[in-house]
Formats: sequence, C-alpha cells, structure tokens
Amino acid sequence: MLFRSSATASVSFTDSITSNTFAISNFSTTAEKLKFDTTPESDGAGKPWKKQPVISVRDAFGNTITSDNTTIVTLDCALPITCPGKLVGNFSQLRVTNGVADFSGAGLHLGTTTNGIQLKATSTPSMPIAPTFSDQFNEN
Repeated sequence: MLFRSSATASVSFTDSITSNTFAISNFSTTAEKLKFDTTPESDGAGKPWKKQPVISVRDAFGNTITSDNTTIVTLDCALPITCPGKLVGNFSQLRVTNGVADFSGAGLHLGTTTNGIQLKATSTPSMPIAPTFSDQFNEN
C-alpha cells in the first residue's frame, strides 16, 4: 500500500491458525518542514499587503501538524537584495495555532516599491526544520 495523504488503513490476514488486524498510518507528529500556504500580495507601496503570509508546519508526508500549538514562526527578508528595507507591521513573529501561523492581522509590508521580494520563514524550536522561502512577489 502507498499512502500520499493523511489516512489510516486496517489490514487483516487470516489463515487457518491466526487472524491479526493492525493499523497502518502515514501521519507523523514530527515537524519536518515549513510551507508558505499563502504568498503575500501587494496592495501598493507603503500599504499592508492585501494577502498576508500563512505558513504551516508540515510532517514528512506534507500533512499540517494540527496538534502543534508551540512552534513560533518568524518572518524576515530572504536576502537584502530582494528586500531593500525591513518588514514593517504589527508583528513578524507568531506562535502557530493548530500547526498554522496566519499573519493576516500583521499588516506587513516593506514601505517601498520593490520587485522580486522573497520572504524567509524560520521556526523555534528550529530542529530539524530548515528555513523555507516564499515565492517572489512585488510591492508596487
């Protein structure tokens, strides 16, 4: 059997001597990576992005770890060349709720016209999660 999404299956084997049932699951509670579920979208230079970042904590199978309410996600510019300024807004660090950091209320933006912006998300605790990067977007 090959599972590519969150699922559980029971398998039964029966012969003339024994009958056993066991569960197979492909869901892990171990955080493996962060994923940008929503890449920001500009509403004009100097204005909060109309789409704020949403980042989820994922397991090795790509499932959101909905039991995670402790990981803290921090956003920053990926490279100075892609973000000539600093992030402006109410906050750029957020504790996940049910495995998701939704920055909708953050009011983030750069405050300057910029093309090719890329954000980096890191987490605390950071092991074994490597930073992840948003798709590029423009603020203009």
